[in-house]
Amino acid sequence: IISKRVGGQPLFNPAVKEDLRIIGAVANAFNEQRPSDPRTTYLRNLFISNRPKSGKVNEENVAYANEVRAFDINLFDNEGKRHSLLDLTSKGNVVILNFTAYTAEDSPAFNVMLNNVYQKYHQQGLEIFQVAFDSDEYAWKQTAKNLPWITVLNGAADGDKALRDYNVGSLPAVFIFDRNGDVVERVTDMSTLDSSVARRL
Repeated sequence: IISKRVGGQPLFNPAVKEDLRIIGAVANAFNEQRPSDPRTTYLRNLFISNRPKSGKVNEENVAYANEVRAFDINLFDNEGKRHSLLDLTSKGNVVILNFTAYTAEDSPAFNVMLNNVYQKYHQQGLEIFQVAFDSDEYAWKQTAKNLPWITVLNGAADGDKALRDYNVGSLPAVFIFDRNGDVVERVTDMSTLDSSVARRL
């Protein structure tokens, strides 16, 4: 997503201080986790070549990689209570982050599968943070009130930042956070979700 452009403009512009901090954090993460990945060199060079030229270190120009372990999602549930994804992932639980739409044809079957995993592993420390992208708030509330996990609505006014942050192009999308609060897996084959969760508990 660092390299994505919309209308010819980069989503993360290295000339913008806040964007450059994020680029630096991603470069640092790649340098630690994937040192031989060709993107690591690209990200490092992108960050270094855009740092302000100065003879002294300015606190404003320092990128802190540990500030961006994951992107937060902070939205309201069907009862009007606000929930933060990063708050949930900081409590030592394994967390499934799910982007979905309750109006999708396969949504009921997908939620049944999620519920099977949730019921099996919740007592061992599994939580689910489900983000729904539905235009009909009433229909969303009717479904959400019957679900045992955290479900929040990303309405039209909330935009698509969460989707861009997690590079989601289609729904449903599933990510797994480990007990340390790190995103450790993007699940593309839902038949492996049970085993993927079990490995982290």
